[in-house]
Amino acid sequence: MEFQFGVDRWYHWMAAPLGLGPERALIRISPTQLHVKLGWAFEADIPLTSIADIRRGERVIDGWGARGRQGIWVVNGSADDIVEVAIDPPVQAPRPGVASNCACYESACFDPIGSSSHYARDGSR
Repeated sequence: MEFQFGVDRWYHWMAAPLGLGPERALIRISPTQLHVKLGWAFEADIPLTSIADIRRGERVIDGWGARGRQGIWVVNGSADDIVEVAIDPPVQAPRPGVASNCACYESACFDPIGSSSHYARDGSR
């Protein structure tokens, strides 16, 4: 199952020339893992067994693109429809020149909770 990143119109025109537009962004759920990619800036494979919770993001989004700190990664092209994925145990989230643990991942996507929520370990929404 694949989902498109939600992308604000103004961000698309800025991100596409940098290799971060929606045509290079992917959220894919396979039978064993969640694969997230945003161009060259972020890529992570998260085993479904490591997904502890999936919920609507409540944090105020203050940027666009891919950024992470202290195990929390925000990968988005929009401030709307943010999905938060709690990961336990953390996984490696490599990006150019950096390899860090990803314990929480947040992203804007279409169908933000709908069909993806049943992948949480505890079945929460």
